[in-house]
Amino acid sequence: MYCLKCGKEIENGAAFCRYCGTPQEEVVPEKSVTAQDVNIKKKDDNLKTTAIIAIAAVVLLLLIAVAGGIFILIRHSIGTNADDGNLPAAADVSVDDAGYSSGGSDADAAAGDNDGLRNITVRVVGANETGAVSSAEIGLSGKDTEISAVTDENGQAVLEDLSDGEYTISCHADGYNGREIKVTVAGTDLSPVIALVPNISGDDAIVLLTWEGDHDLDLCAFNSELKEYVNIGHPMDSDGNVFLYADHGADMPYEVIYIHNAAAEVPRTFYVTEAGNARNGEPSQMEADGVSIYIYDQNGLVYSAVPDPDETAALWCPCYFYAGTVYDQGDYIYDTTGEEYAW
Repeated sequence: MYCLKCGKEIENGAAFCRYCGTPQEEVVPEKSVTAQDVNIKKKDDNLKTTAIIAIAAVVLLLLIAVAGGIFILIRHSIGTNADDGNLPAAADVSVDDAGYSSGGSDADAAAGDNDGLRNITVRVVGANETGAVSSAEIGLSGKDTEISAVTDENGQAVLEDLSDGEYTISCHADGYNGREIKVTVAGTDLSPVIALVPNISGDDAIVLLTWEGDHDLDLCAFNSELKEYVNIGHPMDSDGNVFLYADHGADMPYEVIYIHNAAAEVPRTFYVTEAGNARNGEPSQMEADGVSIYIYDQNGLVYSAVPDPDETAALWCPCYFYAGTVYDQGDYIYDTTGEEYAW
């Protein structure tokens, strides 16, 4: 071997050069890289990459599982809290054979149906033709349901999400006598009109007729002292003390007659008629369609009556009024074609 510094030949395996004293280090030959070594390295790298991907996939699956569990817990919480009004209940959604989704708020809005629930839009008007009554207090009860609302500037209030059944609607407003009506929800929305009679002072009185169904009823009075009828065609008697306030059809199902000085000793008989049937002497279905008559004076409601729903008379005479007192009459007249009835 040769000295690493001076280059002189020295003994093989010598630790120091005997000429210059330089320490000698063993030279380790560099190992050559073979193709086998390269393949082994590639396999190691692939294994490392596969392991990283597998670990990432496991972590992702765990995150998805955790998120799903949280969603289920939240949905369960929403569903259980819906009854106490804290949170809305999740809507049930189904898909029909054609692939269209149904259920839920969007589908309900499009179909106008919320799982068979219906709305009642109450319209409140002044029976003395004063128009819409705003700020009237509306109450609904029935089927373990209690709802309250206040009418808007158009005299309307909406009572929502009602199942089929019978309900009572009450209505109260400043300056008017309160009223209650009965309604039946049966598969469709309702739009009842409630006519309120104003508070009355002195000896005056107001007679209110209401009905349901597609009728055009007339309310009239007969002054037996003057032998005169008071109706839409003759809205005032010769003394000028009785006149008609309102004449409406099925769109506004009420009529009103105002009586001035109701305490006077003048007998007045009230009639309810479906004029077209009365003129032709034909039977009527008005008695079975929610016809009601009310009389108000300074004490409030003093009389109310409904006809026998089994009757089919075209003319119903519920009562007569004399000297401030109402007396039941309850006559049903079928033949109204004679001259005594000016229909």
